[in-house]
Amino acid sequence: MKKVAIYTRVSTDKEEQQLSFKTQKEYYIKYCSDNDYILHRIYADEGLTGTNFNRKDFLEMLYDSGVDVIRNKENRITGFEKSNREPKFNLIIMKDISRFSRNVNSIEVARYLRDKGVYILFENSNITTLNDNWEFEFSLFLTFSQQESIDRSNKLKWAYERKTERGEWFMTRPLLGYERNESGEFVINENEAEIVRLTFHLYTEKLIGTKELALTLNDMGYRSKTGKLFNASTVKRILTNEKYFGKVILNKYTKPPVTNQIRTRRLRAEDEQKYISDGIPAIIDQETFDKAAKILHKRVKEMSDGSKVGIRKVKAIFYNKLVCSKCGSYFVRVSGTKKRNGEKVTEYTYYCKNRRTYGTKICNCRGVSENVLLREIERIINQGTIRHMALKIEKDGDLETSLYQRIKKKLNDKKASLQDNIDSINEEIEVVNNHINKLFDNFLNADMSDNVKQLTQQKLDDLSQRKNDLEKEKLDNSLAHIESQEELLEEQYKRVLSWTKKKNYTVKEVLELVKRIEIHEWKELHFYFSLPSILNFDIELDAQDKTPVLVKWVVKY
Repeated sequence: MKKVAIYTRVSTDKEEQQLSFKTQKEYYIKYCSDNDYILHRIYADEGLTGTNFNRKDFLEMLYDSGVDVIRNKENRITGFEKSNREPKFNLIIMKDISRFSRNVNSIEVARYLRDKGVYILFENSNITTLNDNWEFEFSLFLTFSQQESIDRSNKLKWAYERKTERGEWFMTRPLLGYERNESGEFVINENEAEIVRLTFHLYTEKLIGTKELALTLNDMGYRSKTGKLFNASTVKRILTNEKYFGKVILNKYTKPPVTNQIRTRRLRAEDEQKYISDGIPAIIDQETFDKAAKILHKRVKEMSDGSKVGIRKVKAIFYNKLVCSKCGSYFVRVSGTKKRNGEKVTEYTYYCKNRRTYGTKICNCRGVSENVLLREIERIINQGTIRHMALKIEKDGDLETSLYQRIKKKLNDKKASLQDNIDSINEEIEVVNNHINKLFDNFLNADMSDNVKQLTQQKLDDLSQRKNDLEKEKLDNSLAHIESQEELLEEQYKRVLSWTKKKNYTVKEVLELVKRIEIHEWKELHFYFSLPSILNFDIELDAQDKTPVLVKWVVKY
């Protein structure tokens, strides 16, 4: 019996679509029962588009099928790769291809799934990746589906442009301070408008900063339009929204094509924008808005090098290492000055981000001084704790060497296999080139009927496309990734060997080993060290070997 995963999605979060979402679940439970399938799980995303892969349950489904997501430093998805995990199911069923993703990367993902022995069945089109010609059918339907998205997007864009020309506009969700009346017009909601007026008053008259202002609003029991706590970002959005003094700006931002993975809006030039002076009832006057803008500009202003004063740069040596044991949030560094021996000295203290942003009602975990943290690390060094860890790794040296040799052999085998693929692709490219040259010569020199010319031209186009596909396949089989992994492996192995021989360690060297530090009550710190080990080199290892070498060390200060 096949073990099946279901993926379902509804395109909006409207009430009727929520009902559709529930209906789909019920349908697929019965579907699996009728077809003698073992239902592993229903993966479901609500209110998300099919033009990108960044969907929580969708990505979890890929993970459970043995496919990993590759992300860049900005946490954006850049690709996919097979893992060593065994899939939890061998068939994915979904209604149609648009539920998968209307994007060319879909074919790449489907290939990886097939390699892992996981196939996809699209009910409506009766397409399955089990078929030999699946890729042709898949590409065809994806193209149609993607074109449908583009056409719909263009129609909506055209309609929006016509409305802009007529001075018509709308808000998907009314701003804080507004609501729709029975006629669909935006009117002031006085209860919410009180929050907006208070925000501008505290900022412009009391000169309270955005962070403190957010805490003040939260303490007074106020909440955002969606019922959430205020933070500095939501306060800033209120202070910079021109609608609050009645001005509506149309055509303010550009929008990238619907199929783009990175859909960042960009501000249009002023001559491209359209202004409506009294487009919505004003909650504050323009003078108050302009005053807030001047204060904001003064506090955060752009410098000649493009940087901005007021935007914090990461200099904290414990950045992303300190974790609150109560709420799980990271700690942030706060600076303060003290007088010592008649001189001003800057000292740093780390506080739970939730406590810092929302106050003690959310988290009351106490802060910890950077000096205390450094002192405890020095104590760990002086007590010989790090040396003790190094000796343990040294005793396990045979294991480290064995793992190193195993990974190196796997990389060599993979490299040889890829080289064979590249050689084979090069041979096929040469054959295709010969065909193209012969056809082209015949096309130029021979007397042909129009039909024969048309067929020859079509054949030339097909061969050119095949050549392009082969060149792309050649890039996919590049040795560069393997070679970089080999270099990384050598560096890691050398680091393990040199680390075990050291007798003295600096604070900086120990900080590099610190994976995280949990801040507990009663002045207790839990250090987690990630030791230099081949086990921490996350490539080409079997699943049972992929256990990070983490050492826990508890100190009281």
